[in-house]
Formats: sequence, structure tokens, C-alpha cells
Amino acid sequence: MPNSPANVHHLAFNGDGTQIAIGWGLEDGEQGLLVLDIETGETVLELADTVNGDPGLQFSAGGSIFVAQTYRGVSIWDMEMLTELYVLRPSEAAALSPDGHWLAINSRAIAYTDVLIFDLKTGEERVFSPDDFRAGGPMGPAIGLMGVAFTEYEGETVLATMHEEEDHVNWLSV
Repeated sequence: MPNSPANVHHLAFNGDGTQIAIGWGLEDGEQGLLVLDIETGETVLELADTVNGDPGLQFSAGGSIFVAQTYRGVSIWDMEMLTELYVLRPSEAAALSPDGHWLAINSRAIAYTDVLIFDLKTGEERVFSPDDFRAGGPMGPAIGLMGVAFTEYEGETVLATMHEEEDHVNWLSV
């Protein structure tokens, strides 16, 4: 991060709290992303990129995978090798599964209401439309995908989505 005061836009800790990712910006428009070692304060990873979207920065539970939503795309890093594995299309929302196996994004580049699920182990993509999800409330026409989230439930990885102007959450097992 520069020596002058910066605005911090996004923060995320890795699973064991030994690293923190920081998305920052200056008034002059300069922006960047740092991953710091908490104990030493040393920079583990530095990108001259702009963090965009919500939540912006995420680590897998074990900390081996790091995801940064940037204006150039969703950047996926192997934190053990410090190697960028993939860059997916830009996204307004992204969620990493607890086990670091799946990444879900919404992107107007596919369809405003669809969600792309990316398999981080194989590199395969699957696109799901609102019709593929089970609804947790009254169904209506799907309007813009607003958020995605993963959880583990009864031994399955479950993806939940929320669309604009809906009063319920939709879900599917991955």
C-alpha cells in the first residue's frame, strides 16, 4: 500500500487468520490489492488491480485458494504456489464454497439472472438459470441476480441465490 493515506474498500482474513487481504484506493484513482502476513507484516501478494463487487475478496476455509473480484475479472489464486489459476469474466457477486471446490458468480456477460458455477478442480463451468433452483418462497419472474452464497447442509454443498424483487431465497445442491 502506498505511504500516503488510502481508503480501504475490502478486507478478508484467510481461514487461520495468518493472512489478510486488503483492497485499497487513493483519491487520485490509484488502487491495488495486497495480501499481508499478519505476524511479519510482509507482503505475500500484491496486485495493481481494482477490487470490484461483493464481497470482493475471499479465501477458502483452509486458505489455499484466494478469490479477488476485480474489474478485469474474477481472479483465482493458489496461495501455496502464489500462482494465478484462472481469471473468469467480471462479476457483480461471487461466492466460494467452504471446501474451495466451487466458485459461483453472477455476470451480465452470461445472462442477468443466471449463475455460473466454476469447478476449481477441473476448470469446468456450468450455467444455471432460475428454473434450475428450488424456491424457498413464492415463485415469480426472476429479475437480476443480486447475491450468491454457499453452505454445507446434511453432507451436501448447497448454493443459494437471491434475485431483485424476490421475497425468497433459491437453492440447489451442487
